[in-house]
Amino acid sequence: TSPDSAAASITGDIFLAGWGASDDYITASHQHISGKWESTGNLKSYSLGISTTGAVRLLTSANGSTTVSSLSDTATGFTDGTLHGFGAALDISANTATYYTTESSPFTPHNKVVWTQLGDPVTHTTASIFDSTALVTVGGYEDDVSSSEWTGRIMRAYAIASTDPTVAPAWDFDARALTPGVTTGTMSTGEVWTAVGNGTIEAQIPAPWDASG
Repeated sequence: TSPDSAAASITGDIFLAGWGASDDYITASHQHISGKWESTGNLKSYSLGISTTGAVRLLTSANGSTTVSSLSDTATGFTDGTLHGFGAALDISANTATYYTTESSPFTPHNKVVWTQLGDPVTHTTASIFDSTALVTVGGYEDDVSSSEWTGRIMRAYAIASTDPTVAPAWDFDARALTPGVTTGTMSTGEVWTAVGNGTIEAQIPAPWDASG
């Protein structure tokens, strides 16, 4: 998790991206790769995950308490245990969410990632995103990463205050900045991340990468 910040408090258009290798992409519960979301105290903002059907899932709240959710109209088709990227772009004025997948390395510069649209844009109606004080999380969506946990490895996740994926991220979790045995790490965008819950920091990730992880 990482503390609330002005940069992470995106209230308009947003692009959320994440790279991970889930042990099982179709489970009995939704699994979220990142979010700024705390149900207790009505501190919901935004979250990105994979649904129980294998579709990409976006959650937002305009007031911190009510939830707007949408799914890609096509499942990702990811094979269990393999590493992939996925994302969602929310255009608030158009009330639409557009979903994407990518086979670019998780450590590709954000403005060089090749995104492929997943299905058609879907309706996601909200006036804004609530500016909550919730922590930013990777590996789930509640502050303690206790709900909708990601089951597997995560290499990268970030949020952009725009629907344009080439804009610089507001926050950027990059697993290469973490060291095994050390519970905190500072990212290039300045935020400090702390391991919580069932999360562990494994061997530092080498540069070579392919879809098998």
